[in-house]
Amino acid sequence: MIKTLFNPGSKNAKTRTDIEVEEAAELERVKALRAQKELAAFGTDVKRTPGALSTKEIWWCQQYQWLKSQGYLLRPRYAPDWVPSWEASKRDPLACEDGQVMRFGRIMDATRLSDGLYVSLKVIKKSEHPHEAEIGRYFMKAELASDPKNHCVPFLDVLSVPGEDDTQIIVMPLLLDFTKLPFDTFGEVVEMLRQLFEGLLFMHKHRVAHCDFMWMNIMMDAKDIYIEPYHPVKPHMKRDFSGNARHRTRTQRPPKYYIIDFGLSRQYDANDETPLEYPVLGGDKTVPEFQNDMNVPLNPFPTDVYYLGNLIREHFLNINSGFEFLKPLVDDMVQDDPSKRPTMEQAVERFDSIRQRLSTWTLRSRVTARDEGFIVPRVSAILPAPRQVPLGFFDNVQDHDPVRYPHSSGANATRRPPIRPTPCRVPQRFFDGVPNYPPPPQPYRRTFASPIVEVPVIDKKKALYVARKPETASERAKHVKKPKWWVRVVLFLCCVLPPTDDSH
Repeated sequence: MIKTLFNPGSKNAKTRTDIEVEEAAELERVKALRAQKELAAFGTDVKRTPGALSTKEIWWCQQYQWLKSQGYLLRPRYAPDWVPSWEASKRDPLACEDGQVMRFGRIMDATRLSDGLYVSLKVIKKSEHPHEAEIGRYFMKAELASDPKNHCVPFLDVLSVPGEDDTQIIVMPLLLDFTKLPFDTFGEVVEMLRQLFEGLLFMHKHRVAHCDFMWMNIMMDAKDIYIEPYHPVKPHMKRDFSGNARHRTRTQRPPKYYIIDFGLSRQYDANDETPLEYPVLGGDKTVPEFQNDMNVPLNPFPTDVYYLGNLIREHFLNINSGFEFLKPLVDDMVQDDPSKRPTMEQAVERFDSIRQRLSTWTLRSRVTARDEGFIVPRVSAILPAPRQVPLGFFDNVQDHDPVRYPHSSGANATRRPPIRPTPCRVPQRFFDGVPNYPPPPQPYRRTFASPIVEVPVIDKKKALYVARKPETASERAKHVKKPKWWVRVVLFLCCVLPPTDDSH
């Protein structure tokens, strides 16, 4: 007897066999649809192999010639006469440049033929996102595009696909996900956050609510960071897949960060101070006001504030150490009650105040993960720990009597007074700005055969005083026992007096 997956007494009860049959039928339907698209694109059936075109890539292949006529060239993979490079070389498709499959079917990269600029193409449906192209074009106005506070992704062009009235292609610069390269210092993170606060405030001042401000919609212009152009699918590889793409740090080449994806964004009248909009779920599903009733219209601007605060909390506060200076601000930005959250003007003002109080030392410190373990933090002034030497090391050192060098012997031995430290006064302003760090922990004491005595740091010059004088080349040559004739010749050429046979 086959068990049912639901209540046996229910009219909608299905057996496991029924469900498997439905899943198999759905799979066959998807395969048939894929075959139809491939047949329309290539005229013949395409054999499914690793690295072959995906269903969504086939649409781009159909637009290859038209996009080229518009001044945008796709990679060779999408050309009508493309022949996979690995077929002749028997290489792994994943190791070939033309074997890389786009992750998102609606996003494609291309080269602008007029100047060779690498661009990104995004296909949208006007019926699904009627405001995206409109808002993007709004921020491309001359007076807004030239504003350095504008961090909205530039819309270089908007193309209407022939034969598809509902389809548009947005042309943007080729950007990189901000998480693809690691953050080396706190200053790099603070600079990115400064630009995000600045960019979101810029949108709000122009009465535009993003409504989907999540980490996937934050990109950076990395063309100056990379020494060679990177591959759009595998950024760690060069564009031609000839090796790993080398890059600099964000400190060496500070990037500009951009806000993308205005598909859910809305623009409101300047006189409408508190606009109301029915909730639209974006990528971040944790918005507190969206957890209860989705049929109540809400002001979308406080929701943007939550999105930004939650981004900082999830990507920095929760996974890295040392960002506690942002916690009070973030806690206010992610409050459950939207009315208690600060506005973007207030959030930017508080963030700037926090940023200005950070010392250069903090900004230059390394970003560490919470699970990385104990890392000795950088500090600007570390008190030197006492030196440890075996007992009796300074037995021959006198405070007032001259000391005989160990390497000197005979009546002509040189006697010199000990070197004493000279006291000096340091101006008080020398210590201005130096944090008052706690004294360092006592050094770990190993067990030696002889007792240990701690020597103050100031006595380190005594160690220099009693150090053995370096031997000259002639003195080291005297240790050579029974040198052969050719050794004597070499030493003679080096102006070193070789030892005599009766010297040993």
